[in-house]
Amino acid sequence: FVFFLMIRRPPRSTLFPYTTLFRSFGFITFIDEMNGEGAKIFINDQLVESVPNFKVKVRVGENRVRFEKPGYITDEDEYLVNVNKGEITDFNVSMEVSRKVTFITQPSKAQVFISGERVGFTPYTTLLAAGYHDILLKKSGYSSQKLIKHIDEKSAILNDTVNVKLLINYPLKINSEKKG
Repeated sequence: FVFFLMIRRPPRSTLFPYTTLFRSFGFITFIDEMNGEGAKIFINDQLVESVPNFKVKVRVGENRVRFEKPGYITDEDEYLVNVNKGEITDFNVSMEVSRKVTFITQPSKAQVFISGERVGFTPYTTLLAAGYHDILLKKSGYSSQKLIKHIDEKSAILNDTVNVKLLINYPLKINSEKKG
């Protein structure tokens, strides 16, 4: 916060200004709606507490909030929570099972598509929620590889690596000359 104070005074007079500036605060209460218990709470990139938590003091206005818990993800990477002076804002924390998956291809730099959306190039690491995911690995000059990646919510494995060797596409030559 930057504050400016401008005072006019008559010439040859002495003025001793003083002021007290107060920041305004509000509160956020974090409630475990689903799998959120124990998740670390980060407000404006500062670790503050863990879920559940009652009346965490925050500045008035927009606050960036995110959660971290091994093996779980939230719907959004970060939430913007607007807080009013002196008020308590409730935030329901809901997390779902996820796993960190790394896709590696030989050769590298293959495009990675998850559920039809290009998300990057190999080697590529992401968090996938529990369930089935359609994966496509594609590189010019090589055969595309389609696979279905299953993330089991009951598995104790938090990290997984998928290694795929892409096969070279050899051009097919057809000789259509007539002999004879």
